Amino acid sequence: EATGKPAQIVSLPAGTKTSFPFRPNAEGFYVNPGKAKEVLGWEPKHSVLDDLSRTGFYTRDFFNLRLDEGALDTSKDGL
Repeated sequence: EATGKPAQIVSLPAGTKTSFPFRPNAEGFYVNPGKAKEVLGWEPKHSVLDDLSRTGFYTRDFFNLRLDEGALDTSKDGL
C-alpha cells in the first residue's frame, strides 16, 4: 500500500539473504533478532509493522532515496 503497488508476501527459511529493497547492497540483507536477544539481552524498540507503515522510516527512506522511480533488483531473492 505504501508504494502503490501490490505486495507479494512469501515465507523464506531463516538465514536466507535477500536484496532488501530499502537498503540495496551487493551482499544481501538478513537480520537475526533472536541472536541479538540471546547474546546481548537486546529487546526491540520498534515494530516492523510500524516502520513499514505509510509514515514509518522504511517507507520514508524508500521515497527519499527515490527507489519508487526505478526497477528494484530482486535477483537475489530466489522468488
